[in-house]
Amino acid sequence: MIDTGTSGTSWTTLSWTATVPQGTTLKVSVRAAETLFDAADVAPSWTLATSDDTHVTSGLPPGRYLQWMFSLATENTALSPILEQVTVVHARQVGVVHCASCAPRRTSS
Repeated sequence: MIDTGTSGTSWTTLSWTATVPQGTTLKVSVRAAETLFDAADVAPSWTLATSDDTHVTSGLPPGRYLQWMFSLATENTALSPILEQVTVVHARQVGVVHCASCAPRRTSS
């Protein structure tokens, strides 16, 4: 989660570097709010972002706090998509998160 410290932040771009082999997928969802929320909270709701495979420039909700979720899936257990870096841009600055420090969670559906 990123905190800009400024209410009403307009998020302009969420981009990433990833390796997505054929037979695998990567989907991104985002959510934002003016007040701090826990990662496990149901609200604010997630928005599946429209993507061109490397970045999102529309559908990003406004708010002081922004959280993103990447869903990685595979049809072949020998292959896996790899998320390497995430970059977020808003009117005041650019923030880069290197995913070696991200804590991936395995979920079942």
